[in-house]
Amino acid sequence: MEARTTTKTCTLIGPDGKPYTSATPGMLGGHRGLKGYGRLNCPSAPRWIAKGHYVAHRVFFADEATALTAGYRPCAVCLPERYRTWKRARERAREQARRRIVPNTIGRTGETTNQQAQAEYFRGMHHRPCVTVRA
Repeated sequence: MEARTTTKTCTLIGPDGKPYTSATPGMLGGHRGLKGYGRLNCPSAPRWIAKGHYVAHRVFFADEATALTAGYRPCAVCLPERYRTWKRARERAREQARRRIVPNTIGRTGETTNQQAQAEYFRGMHHRPCVTVRA
């Protein structure tokens, strides 16, 4: 009788965010919907699984670099320091986008370009011609 050998394969998420088959299991687990990843023994994962919310969206990663490149964030429970670093970087990026950083050039009136743009916006808002419609 011939012995059957089976090779177990695992589905991991690659840096491009797409699944691929691997012979080695992932070192980190994550949630597809929340775009978060953490250790396989993270205490928050069993709580979600017990509620029935987690299993269908569970994903696995070979390493942390792959998870980050795929657009996932660290878990606040099992990777708190990495999560805080990620959160600070995200907040800085949002603040820069909110400010729409432009070179601080001075216009004719001594205003910066941001001040000029804001002034033009408000001038246009408050000085619209009034139209009276009579029936």
